[in-house]
Amino acid sequence: MARLRTKSKNTSKPKPTKGVLKRGRITASGKLRFSRQGKQKLNGHERGETLQDRRGYVLVGSHSAKMVSRQLKRKIVPANTGQPGGDGKTTR
Repeated sequence: MARLRTKSKNTSKPKPTKGVLKRGRITASGKLRFSRQGKQKLNGHERGETLQDRRGYVLVGSHSAKMVSRQLKRKIVPANTGQPGGDGKTTR
């Protein structure tokens, strides 16, 4: 005998995207800070200047902040890049 499906009264809240939470950190001012990519392996042939550029962290720019804030279900403050839609600001 088949049961009729009824709409559940306990609807769950939208969950934030876990990958963003694991890879980034939200600062006290509400900006999102990520580590630079391309530092883990196969870096022996890179120039020293390139490796130095990959050190430090990147603050998420205005366009990415809008996308990430949708994923996290939380407001993210974009970094002050000086140009609209910038890629972000590098910090050390």
